[in-house]
Amino acid sequence: MGEGQGGGEKMNNSRPLPLPFIPSRQGRGSFRTETNSDALPLLKVTDLVAGYQDRKIIDRISFGVPPGCFLGIIGPNGSGKTTLFRVITGFLNPWEGEVLYQGKNTARIPASDIAKEIAVMPQGMDSTFSFRVEELVAMGRFPHLGRLQKSGKRDRDVIRQVLQLTDTEDFKDKKLFELSGGERQRVFLAQALAQEPKLLLLDEPTAHLDIGHQIRILDVIKRLNRTEGMTVIIVLHDLNLASLYCDRLILLKDGFIFEEGSPSEVMTYETIEAVYETVVLVNENPVTKRPHVLLVSMEQQGR
Repeated sequence: MGEGQGGGEKMNNSRPLPLPFIPSRQGRGSFRTETNSDALPLLKVTDLVAGYQDRKIIDRISFGVPPGCFLGIIGPNGSGKTTLFRVITGFLNPWEGEVLYQGKNTARIPASDIAKEIAVMPQGMDSTFSFRVEELVAMGRFPHLGRLQKSGKRDRDVIRQVLQLTDTEDFKDKKLFELSGGERQRVFLAQALAQEPKLLLLDEPTAHLDIGHQIRILDVIKRLNRTEGMTVIIVLHDLNLASLYCDRLILLKDGFIFEEGSPSEVMTYETIEAVYETVVLVNENPVTKRPHVLLVSMEQQGR
């Protein structure tokens, strides 16, 4: 490949885009800007094997996620991203291995306790609800309420804050089905954030959205990751979004971890071409100093 692909050379340290400061929420802790890679994992995946019926999809996957990390899971279609996500979130039981949260097997932690710590935003959430936006977001407070307990001032403050944060306050009285796709995604994100999670799990939150809505959603998540120390695990198809927002990447191929590390370590042209089986150029984004993938059509390749 030519010089534009970087010849596989490592890039300089990333310089993230500046994002506005958001004050810490009550009980969240101090301002944080960096991931402590030496910290004990908040989430640890050990020797995961999983699939459907007699078809194995992921095989012997292991990794740890330190507190405050923004981890992206990437890979081509059929590589095992969604299956891995479903196991981590408890929607699919592993055949072998375990998922540990703060050292405890998630299969043995009561769902009510997990919901106070971990929020999940899966793909394809039902958008036909007749609930008003504010009502739907308020459901994110349920894990913090006792049986028959009504929401209090603290809950109302959190709901108002996440509506403002996700820019959904202006249509809080509308029904969900009245909203556009980008607006609905921001409402679902607001609901997840209303749980005040330590760990946020997202599966393709920007799918089918235009670039403006993609940036708005990921900006909100990145702000909370930086200012609140919220740990994020996100599945993404878009390699350039993954490079822009993630501290670390796990690249899957055929159910295995093909590469793991920083965006500059993972997103070399050699690695992307080997996994996606297509020719690409990988340059340095002049603003972020992170890898940026450029596609090359078959015609341009002279095939």
